[in-house]
Amino acid sequence: MPYKRAHWAIAILLLPIVVLAFWKHYFSVLGQAPFGYHAHGITATGWFVLIAAQSWAIHTRRIALHRSLGLSVFAAVPLFVGAGMLVIQSMAIRYVTKHDPFAATLGAQICLHDLVSSAMVAGMVAMALRNRRRVAIHAGYLLGTILLVMPPVLSRLPLDGIVPDAVMPWLSPGLALLLAAIERRGAEPMLVTFAALVLHIYVVAPIGQTVAWSQIVVAYAAFSAPALALISALAALVALGIVWIGWRAGPKSRPRRKPAVAAAI
Repeated sequence: MPYKRAHWAIAILLLPIVVLAFWKHYFSVLGQAPFGYHAHGITATGWFVLIAAQSWAIHTRRIALHRSLGLSVFAAVPLFVGAGMLVIQSMAIRYVTKHDPFAATLGAQICLHDLVSSAMVAGMVAMALRNRRRVAIHAGYLLGTILLVMPPVLSRLPLDGIVPDAVMPWLSPGLALLLAAIERRGAEPMLVTFAALVLHIYVVAPIGQTVAWSQIVVAYAAFSAPALALISALAALVALGIVWIGWRAGPKSRPRRKPAVAAAI
């Protein structure tokens, strides 16, 4: 089975990194954090836990549990994407109000990264479902969703003076290439992940620095609660549609054989 230790890497390494990265602006001020941060924190953490649980279940031969957990993506992905629209507005408000140096500097870029990454996560889950009988490809696309959302996490880590600024954006793409080299049967999804992350570096990030995008972020920050709820619901429905298309494009279930009936004598 591919990625035999993926669940341990997520549980022991990545989840503590997420807590450290968001400690200052979220976990240490839970009571003051806006609803969008809570929605995103719960759904994103849930997604990490789901991928880890899926990996653990299949590698411990709990096939029925693995399949049951797999069906939960039809709820988990729409909730993740819908919550993403909420947290984008929360970050937009922090960007507009210059709430802290991080939001004032990178807030607009983070908003665009989250928007694009949410769409990419839905697409990669659809590809995982389409390839659910090709184990290495299936696992690679699901694991790739975690690498997609890691750059904003890494950008919040206190690594000044440890990791050069020029190197920081390449940590996630570099890991994707490393995994593609290690698990060659599942190289395709990791190369797709690498391409998506490079797209973020050379296309998404520069667009996120433009005046035009900044104006969009400012306008989005002013959306009313009903308008935001509608946008979140529509985004969740689109994500559900993308995941469903991936499922329908996958292999059909094999029909069960009917027991042979003994011929009458």
